[in-house]
Amino acid sequence: MVSYPQYNLSLPGWDYQSVWGWDPARETFYAQLVREGRDPIDDGLDHWISPPTYPAIPRPADLAEIVAQVIDLDTATVRAAMNASLPSQAEQPDHPLRQP
Repeated sequence: MVSYPQYNLSLPGWDYQSVWGWDPARETFYAQLVREGRDPIDDGLDHWISPPTYPAIPRPADLAEIVAQVIDLDTATVRAAMNASLPSQAEQPDHPLRQP
């Protein structure tokens, strides 16, 4: 089994257990969002942004826009959080998922 990275998505009002990543089986980026104060095991996810509920999401920038719309946050904040979850720029300045 191949392991694909999953990244934390630390957003204002959303728990540290929120994540984003790449689903190779569906060939799409996805996000699983948990509101602060909720337990994803007991309460489930607040939002699971992935097919079939959403069309395939081919680029991280597209995922950032959808997440921003779903949780009513500006896209720049979501992009910044996604970038912050990646390896540091000093370690990997040209990480393929880093967004401008």
